[in-house]
Amino acid sequence: MSRNSLSRKFKESVSRGGLRGAAELSARALRRRFRRAAFFLAYQGFGRRCPVCHFRWRRFVRYPGEPSELFTREHIIGGGPCEQSRCPFCTSTPRERHIFLYLKNCTAVFSDNLRLLHMAPERSLRRVFERCRNIRYCTADLESPLASVHTDLTLLSFADDRFDVVLCNHVLEHIPDDRRAMRELVRVLKPGGWAILQVPIAATRSYTEEAPEITNPGERLRLFGQTNHVRLYAAKDYAQRLKAAGFTVELESLPKRMGERYSRYFGLLADEEIFVAKKPPSQSRPRSENTVWREPVLEPGLAESEHSGRAGF
Repeated sequence: MSRNSLSRKFKESVSRGGLRGAAELSARALRRRFRRAAFFLAYQGFGRRCPVCHFRWRRFVRYPGEPSELFTREHIIGGGPCEQSRCPFCTSTPRERHIFLYLKNCTAVFSDNLRLLHMAPERSLRRVFERCRNIRYCTADLESPLASVHTDLTLLSFADDRFDVVLCNHVLEHIPDDRRAMRELVRVLKPGGWAILQVPIAATRSYTEEAPEITNPGERLRLFGQTNHVRLYAAKDYAQRLKAAGFTVELESLPKRMGERYSRYFGLLADEEIFVAKKPPSQSRPRSENTVWREPVLEPGLAESEHSGRAGF
């Protein structure tokens, strides 16, 4: 958390809860710092690297997930328990590291002047974008305290053709009317703009199972793998929904391009694909080449044998 952000939160806690609220905020901040320090010492090593915070680790922290039998029966990409999941320092997850590496190596997000809308912002990625002077960065969510704008994804409070890039990761599976939310994302994107729209994908299914009318947490857990999900997407069907909303869809995957060693080193999901949804340009001339592939550079140690237990030195 930045100093300005901590100062803002401290003032808000004082205004809302008085000295007691400020004391609770300070206690939570101290607990987070002690937890980070403990994780740093316990996981420090050289076999893995987080590309977001640049620290190297012996391994990533396991994420247990919700106890659903769905994940033992079917292959759900981007959901459920994960052995090599969170970064011990910045808490980035495999999907966040994958998105960061894609943005860094395959787009001009970190060099072009642009407007970026980040729906349901992840803490680790938000820290990165807030430091980028070339990005006019806006975060939005219905309730999240990490968001600067509180708005409904099915009725966004932004003008048409507002943003060059939109990030919306693992949100649409929570929205009862996901098709309306997709149309809203098309509306706020500039012509020629693009979005990364990740959701959990059932790799073994050819159809999307959904039941927004079900509100029982146990039944949602059984059907969709999480108590606050209302559907479980199939890849082909999900891409068709995005196209019906007005997007063109491309799939990108650094693990498939770069191989198993690259995926293991950065803690990525080997079979995860990034859904890059583009809004067609209003004119035939192309926009800036912000989706041109640039080959990722492997760490020096990855080109050598891993028997030494060191990578990147």
